[in-house]
Amino acid sequence: MTIRNAFLKMGEDYKRQKEVRKKYVYEEILITCYELQSGRSETEAYDHFGKRCQVQSYIKLSALLSQNIRKGSNDLLKMLRQETESAFIQRKNLAKKLGEEAGTKLLLPMMMMLCIVMVIIMIPAYFSFTLN
Repeated sequence: MTIRNAFLKMGEDYKRQKEVRKKYVYEEILITCYELQSGRSETEAYDHFGKRCQVQSYIKLSALLSQNIRKGSNDLLKMLRQETESAFIQRKNLAKKLGEEAGTKLLLPMMMMLCIVMVIIMIPAYFSFTLN
């Protein structure tokens, strides 16, 4: 299947399942399909796709697809796999960073709960000590 046919197939599949939930990347793919069907060249359509998405991974994807059409690279599959791996690593690092930030944000509430527990323990101990 060619890249153009893959985009058209993704657009058709999304149109059939559109009632479920709106997904913005698929909306951009649908716009790209409309551009391709209206006669715009593939390189222009893919470049516009990357510019509209404004996400680094999709910009790289559109650049790879446009470069493949212009230069006819035989290593497109290899480059796409490398890009997939780098995007996965980037996403994993972002998840780690957000997890560390969440742990830091929970530090203050944990300290407040510790203080409350200490007060709950200390007040009865103080009153039992002073009454005896």
